[in-house]
Amino acid sequence: MRKMEWKLSAFLRAIGQKKHGEACQPNWNAVYDPNTKKGATGRAHFKIEEYTANDGTTKTKNVLDKYLDPEDVPWAD
Repeated sequence: MRKMEWKLSAFLRAIGQKKHGEACQPNWNAVYDPNTKKGATGRAHFKIEEYTANDGTTKTKNVLDKYLDPEDVPWAD
């Protein structure tokens, strides 16, 4: 879906497979290799949201807010 390509691009930028303005060409084997059980790493920002469960209790959940580009993270290696 073309309208969701921005989310995929943000993910690929976060793991260092894409730069701004480049075409989206994911290398899925580099994202996660089930044989070696190793994969790419990146950073993201999460929000904590509260919700009411079916039993009436208040609970929290982590929700992905945005992926962070490596150049936007000063402590990235």
